[in-house]
Amino acid sequence: MILKSDTTIPEFLIVGAMKAGSTSLRFHLNNHPKIHLPAQELNFFNNAQNFNKGFDWYAQAVQKGKNPEAKIFGEKSPAYGQEDFVPAKIAAHFPKMKIIWVLRDPVDRAYSNYLHELKMGWENLSFKQALKAEQKRASKDIRYGYLAHSNYAVQLENYLEYFPMKQQFVLFLDELIRPFDQQHILHELFAFLGTDAEGFSFNQEYRNKTVLPKYPNLLYYSNKLGLTRSWKLDKMIQKLNFEGQQSGYPKLNASLRAELEAHFKAPNQRLKELLGRELPWNYPE
Repeated sequence: MILKSDTTIPEFLIVGAMKAGSTSLRFHLNNHPKIHLPAQELNFFNNAQNFNKGFDWYAQAVQKGKNPEAKIFGEKSPAYGQEDFVPAKIAAHFPKMKIIWVLRDPVDRAYSNYLHELKMGWENLSFKQALKAEQKRASKDIRYGYLAHSNYAVQLENYLEYFPMKQQFVLFLDELIRPFDQQHILHELFAFLGTDAEGFSFNQEYRNKTVLPKYPNLLYYSNKLGLTRSWKLDKMIQKLNFEGQQSGYPKLNASLRAELEAHFKAPNQRLKELLGRELPWNYPE
């Protein structure tokens, strides 16, 4: 299929950060009658197979499931913030694209990212081991870039090369989860997107609670060996790991947390400079 970039859909992208609240943000935006995002992450700009389907396919995929009132279309693919080549690719075809970020305490995000991979069966190391092995592993598979993906300053700088700050909107998870009122950050975001809160219904979305597998090594090696490609085997493995399992996860070790807070001190300072405002997470000096 010949690629066509004359479409104006989508008008905005939620590009990150993974495990920072982007799913909650999509939920809230879809509760506005004039705004629509597809349920799936399309990964159009970072996946060659999807990109080669063309811009007509992309525009249709973005509009899938839209309501008749929808006028503003976007999509959420947090991997766009992780891949260095993506900003240039977006700008080449959509130079006026609006870019949205939702950011979370970088230590919490990194740990949540790790727990997600553990749950999905792609991780079998302890968090501390995974951090030590990150540089080697992430060079082969970006899913293991737990620390790198919490370095928001680097990601934002990548986008600033192609999109001025006036085309970008950065909010924090702390702002998003506040009770909705006239000062809520969503009002600013609606204005950024060219609308207001008329017709918007704020609902406290269902939050997916973290449920970890009973046998993470079984899940991990089942994935590695391709056993989960069998529907029957995958169903059995999922049942063994998650049936009756209660939600919850171990609290991050205090000494490791202190190490990570120190690690993110410089990136946090750079992020403050880029944004020109204070960050909601406060680390001890």
